[in-house]
Amino acid sequence: MGNFIKDKNESDILTKDFVNPILEKHKAIFVRNSNSKDRKERLQWDCMYKTPNGIITIEHKFDRQTKVTRNIFIEFEDRGKPSGISTSTAEYYTYLVLDDEPKLYITPTSVLKEKIVPLHTTIVKGGDNYLAKGYLINIDKCKEFLTCMN
Repeated sequence: MGNFIKDKNESDILTKDFVNPILEKHKAIFVRNSNSKDRKERLQWDCMYKTPNGIITIEHKFDRQTKVTRNIFIEFEDRGKPSGISTSTAEYYTYLVLDDEPKLYITPTSVLKEKIVPLHTTIVKGGDNYLAKGYLINIDKCKEFLTCMN
């Protein structure tokens, strides 16, 4: 069972310690997190980055179980309302797999949205108190459109 504050704090640490340094190697420099006081912005993307081609926004996800299950969870609903991939306006999605050596995967959000429905085999509950729903997908089936950044 998830705990939003605990998961958010862990996500912020992982983004700072693992994700941002990897993205910096690819010339994406952290600008800021989404505004926690602006609910609309907070629901649309997680972080903003400056790149040689301009400003981009990214939705960051991580999972402690992917290294064991080989599955990723892509949320699309929370408490009966669209969320996650359904509401994100981020240009990119990253997925950090916490393996012996963490791996960061990235894909354009539009590609993830286009490819996810044909790939999903299972819809499961997850998130805080298991009130969210998401697609459970084997990460190996996503390799054609997920790029490993490290």
